[in-house]
Amino acid sequence: SLRDHLDKHYNSLTLKDKLDIIERICLGLNCIHSYNIIHRDLHSGNVLHSFNRISDVSISDFGLCRSASEIRKSEELFGIVPYIAPEVLRGNKHTQASDIYSLGIIINEIIFGNRPFNSRPYDEFLVIDICEGLRPNIRDKTPEPLKEIIQKCWDENPKNRPNTDKI
Repeated sequence: SLRDHLDKHYNSLTLKDKLDIIERICLGLNCIHSYNIIHRDLHSGNVLHSFNRISDVSISDFGLCRSASEIRKSEELFGIVPYIAPEVLRGNKHTQASDIYSLGIIINEIIFGNRPFNSRPYDEFLVIDICEGLRPNIRDKTPEPLKEIIQKCWDENPKNRPNTDKI
């Protein structure tokens, strides 16, 4: 998985390598969204990455994927807390915008190298903090255009998040 790759090889990745990985994930998510499908469980463990070529990246684990027309509001919460959009944590239904939130977390993780909020438990207190606006830190050395993309992806208002074809 991408998470395993970052754990083992983060220090050897160049900015270009990281941007290539981000581009491939965006292309994959754009393809999923073009079929009006919502992934609903997008995180770095569900992004497969070849150890042979940086460009071999694909999104996996479609067990929770649904057509946007099939998504209903649910009291059941699933996924890994830091990657779940705040509106979903509050009980609203998943949308393509909630996938974009997850993408923003993944992009920052690729740039930063660490799991989001890796120094604290993924519990109800983290859920509350995310719902109150907490987001992972963005590295100072992150190029400004990339910072802007990350911040737009995890905007509090899902309507302000970009589509995958605009990232």
